[in-house]
Amino acid sequence: MNRAVDFVVSPSLDRQCVEGFELFSGRPCLLKHLKKVTGKTEPEAKLAVAAAEYYRRDNYLLIAGIVRHSVTCHPAEATQVDALDKDCWQAIARHLKVTDVIP
Repeated sequence: MNRAVDFVVSPSLDRQCVEGFELFSGRPCLLKHLKKVTGKTEPEAKLAVAAAEYYRRDNYLLIAGIVRHSVTCHPAEATQVDALDKDCWQAIARHLKVTDVIP
């Protein structure tokens, strides 16, 4: 729970914190503990959790260890995954958890 709160308070690429966040995200106990630890109001806590989730989705490939910097493909004539924009990657990451990838 504390790692989940750490991730909400200060989003980072720390896989263990993200795993904790994924475990407790969407559960009332995360908001309750976040409010207790930080003194945030309910709306502030919800906003912080939403921002942390956005960060998780935006950095999923890095956090999961799939890429080191960014997705790049060898040049080809067909469209490749490195052509996907941020919204596409966010939509994909919405359905994945860091624990779906074995380090």
